[in-house]
Amino acid sequence: MHKVLEVLQKKELTIIGCMSGTSLDGLDIALCHVSQSEKNKNITLHRFKTQQYSKVQKEKLQKIVFQKYVNFEELTRLHRLVGEWHAQMILSALKEWQLTSGQIDLIASHGQTAYHAPDPGHGLHSTLQIGDGDIIALRTGILTISDFRQKHIAGGGEGAPLAPYGDYLLLAHEQESRWLLNIGGIANLTYLPPRDSGQSLWASDCGPGNTLLDATTRHFLQQDYDASGCLARKGHFLPDLFDALTAHPFFQQAFPKSTGQESFSWQWLAALIEGKRYAVQDILHTLCCFTAWGIAQAICRQPQYKAQKIYVSGGGVHNHFLMEKLQEYLPHHVIQSTEVLGIPPDAKEAMLFALLGYECLQGKPAGYPPPLIQVRLGKISLPE
Repeated sequence: MHKVLEVLQKKELTIIGCMSGTSLDGLDIALCHVSQSEKNKNITLHRFKTQQYSKVQKEKLQKIVFQKYVNFEELTRLHRLVGEWHAQMILSALKEWQLTSGQIDLIASHGQTAYHAPDPGHGLHSTLQIGDGDIIALRTGILTISDFRQKHIAGGGEGAPLAPYGDYLLLAHEQESRWLLNIGGIANLTYLPPRDSGQSLWASDCGPGNTLLDATTRHFLQQDYDASGCLARKGHFLPDLFDALTAHPFFQQAFPKSTGQESFSWQWLAALIEGKRYAVQDILHTLCCFTAWGIAQAICRQPQYKAQKIYVSGGGVHNHFLMEKLQEYLPHHVIQSTEVLGIPPDAKEAMLFALLGYECLQGKPAGYPPPLIQVRLGKISLPE
């Protein structure tokens, strides 16, 4: 445990935060310096890159993750394989940045979600992230923290969304209330009251983000995504498809709640469009409207929260057509990228896990406003 004790004595830690989301595009790697001042956590992003999954890696993941029925042997092997992939991606990034493992205090690894299963009826929430933290620690020689979502469930949560922890630590303001919106594969929202106001924080998933859009372009066009929403912009709105999409039972559930590709899957969408002669651009256009609608209705159903500014992160911020539709649904809100607050939108979630890794070892979780779970999240894997 001498390595842990050595890290605990440092005033500032150099942490690599890693995030691989539901879009399955690759591993986001954020090199951060994190420290604690009298009142606040301080984080500085020094390097960032997204290491893309190879075609073979994507195929292995798509065969297993978000699938209700899988080959258990393949899932078990993939748990190790993802750990090996992520370790090599981290080492490759360090080499590119001309750094050694000895210069890094900690890796905070989210892993790759294999399945997320909230249970609103009975509260028997469960979730599974693969990418063995022990493999990462041994291959890199760096103390590693992983399995953040399991501890969240053990503490009484659903395992998602975890974004509010980072949103509060990174972006809570002294006077201004804010909406923080992350549009990854799934879209999630955090309401941040002014810091030290005594008001409660609110957070929830609000529906699909990019997942159905990306699945559509992969299926019909063999493209990973619709860059900037250019194809969607050329399409037309399909009222009958929109009505079918918005009838999903998720939208009748009470907030806060969580969801994933298990609910909003390509198979679900394919069943809705089967037998229809929809043009691809019309499907994409309608899906952008659907994603924007899901976000807007989540905000509008919380009238007690008066924040007029929405700061957006995640890959969805680059879909200009989607952002325009969101502004149409929320005409009285100011919608901007988190870039204006000094947080690159693509790096925010990886930075979040760097913070959670710091919290696991040195943090003071009692400083979180309600209703965040008052436990340190994560499991420690030693490098020796």
